[in-house]
Amino acid sequence: MQNTFYPYQTLSRQSGWSSDLRYSIMIVGAAVIAIYVIYHLRHRDVTKYRDLLVIVVLVELLTIGLQVRDLENAQSRNTNTKAVVTLLNSIAKTKHMTPKRLAANATSVYSGMLVQVDRQATKTYAVILDTDGQSYQLKATHLIQAKSTYVQ
Repeated sequence: MQNTFYPYQTLSRQSGWSSDLRYSIMIVGAAVIAIYVIYHLRHRDVTKYRDLLVIVVLVELLTIGLQVRDLENAQSRNTNTKAVVTLLNSIAKTKHMTPKRLAANATSVYSGMLVQVDRQATKTYAVILDTDGQSYQLKATHLIQAKSTYVQ
C-alpha cells in the first residue's frame, strides 16, 4: 500500500466555481418553478399544462435537494481542509520553514495523521492531538514503504 500525501499548495487551493455552479442551478430551478406556477395561476381553466407543472416542480425540487446536500458536503470538506492548512501553518511556524515545504496524508485533522517535510520519507512526523484538539505534538516516525505519491 502506497502512502498518499497532499502538498500544502493543493490543500490551500479553494475550488469556488463548483459551488457557484450549484447555486446557479438552484436559482434557475426556483425561477422555472415560479414561472410555471405563475402561468398556471393565470390560466387555471387550461389544464393542459397542469401535469407538466407537477412533473417540473418535482424534478426541480429533487434537483435542488441534491444540490443542497452536495453543497453541505463540500462545505464540510472545505472546513476540514482549512483545519489541515491551519495545522500545517502552525507546524511550519514551529519548524521555522515555509508551509509550502509540508505535505499531509489526510484532508482532515486527526491524531495519528502524518506530515512530511520536503517530500522526504526520512522527515515524516506523526501528529498527536490533545483531547481538546487545540494543541498537538510532533513525533518523528518512519514509513514502512518509503515511496509516496503526492496529489496535485
